Amino acid sequence: MQTLEAMHERRQRILARARKLLAGSDAEAFSVRNLAAAANVSATTIYNLIGDKNTLMLEICIEMVADIERQVEKVDDEHILEKLEAGVMVTTDLADPAIQELRRAANIAFDNLSRQGAYKAEIEELTELLLAGQQRIIRRGQISGKLKGAISAEILSRQILNSQMKTLLDWTYRHITLGEYRKRCLLALYVILAADASPPLYQTLIGKIGMLEAR
Repeated sequence: MQTLEAMHERRQRILARARKLLAGSDAEAFSVRNLAAAANVSATTIYNLIGDKNTLMLEICIEMVADIERQVEKVDDEHILEKLEAGVMVTTDLADPAIQELRRAANIAFDNLSRQGAYKAEIEELTELLLAGQQRIIRRGQISGKLKGAISAEILSRQILNSQMKTLLDWTYRHITLGEYRKRCLLALYVILAADASPPLYQTLIGKIGMLEAR
């Protein structure tokens, strides 16, 4: 009988293979049967240790959100704009092939599950986790006066996340390069913040937009 530790290790190996398989294809080609062949295990083992195709994709989404949260938490909280910029840089820093693989697989999974309406509550919860950090930073900016507060932190953070997710899908499906992905995310961040920025921050944002567009 397998120990809990052995089962956990086997589960992680299967998920690692699932990330690789999903990132290299798409949700249509991804299946428990294909994964079982690639991981050299039976389909029954996958169902017992993890679950069906949608559960596998949800697990990959959970892993990506946890990874983003760990990375963003490392960034200094003191300066509002720098913190939000750093969040973009962290989420678009995909030089590591393993991180790139995780992001691509998770975004395919997010997109597919959302289109199906599968695991709706869980996907909404993961989305709220991504929004929570941005909302906290934006509220701090409103309290400090750098942002006027005319637009709620909830609306601003959702606009930022929505723009990032759309651009992320363009990169995921290889419609744009990693450099263009980062540029678009930063431009969207600056434009959205400018709508609620105090005059000094507004001028800073306009300058940053001009520098990005000149590249």
